[in-house]
Amino acid sequence: MTKVWNQNIFQCPINKRVHFLINYAGQMFECVGTLTTNMYRGMIIRGLCLEGSETVFYNGDIIAWASYMDDKEINDFYDGLRGEINE
Repeated sequence: MTKVWNQNIFQCPINKRVHFLINYAGQMFECVGTLTTNMYRGMIIRGLCLEGSETVFYNGDIIAWASYMDDKEINDFYDGLRGEINE
């Protein structure tokens, strides 16, 4: 499935697995991780790095993000499309 990249970081879901496009040392990388809220200041910060380089995830510049779908979400998505086509 093609990723739809969103450059508005304020629309990125909090505490949910997403793909990140990251600029690190002049090169583009893709990582999977989360954003979370700093409980002391209420700021949005990087949470967990789930896939990819932790160095890139925590030290690079986030350029864009895209939704992450697991197998069940992908199947549900395609089942919904099939239902719309058959109607």
